[in-house]
Amino acid sequence: MISQNPPVLLTIEDDNDVRKVITTFLESSGFTVLQAEDGKQGLDVFRSSNPDLVLLDLRMPGIDGIEVLQTIVKESPHTPVIVVSGKGKVGDAIKCLKYGAWDYITKPIRSMDTFKETVDKSLNRAKLLQSNEQYQKHLEEEIKERTSELIDRS
Repeated sequence: MISQNPPVLLTIEDDNDVRKVITTFLESSGFTVLQAEDGKQGLDVFRSSNPDLVLLDLRMPGIDGIEVLQTIVKESPHTPVIVVSGKGKVGDAIKCLKYGAWDYITKPIRSMDTFKETVDKSLNRAKLLQSNEQYQKHLEEEIKERTSELIDRS
């Protein structure tokens, strides 16, 4: 649920240099960034902080990115997950999207502007989905209320 300002992002990346570059860029773009250096730590931080978006490496020691992705999607299906992978295999991208990733970016990141646009696009989509869900709940309540009124009049 996106309600934090600035949005809180979690980057799960085992390469310290890549993690620092991503974090520095995103913080300079106005985001709050949490960091994890492997899948287990990433899931721990995810569960304790409820970030607005997760940036996830695929190949990590211990719990790999696919398992982390599946766990996040199962526990919090509305949280956007963007996979950021150095391998760039088409099969990996398809598998990630099939398991619920919102987007897939290859490393090295060639354009930080495009990277930021991808993050912004996912955050905006999540906000729209959240608003739609709230509006749907509101409409359901209205229908229940009006149905109840009609029954009372009968």
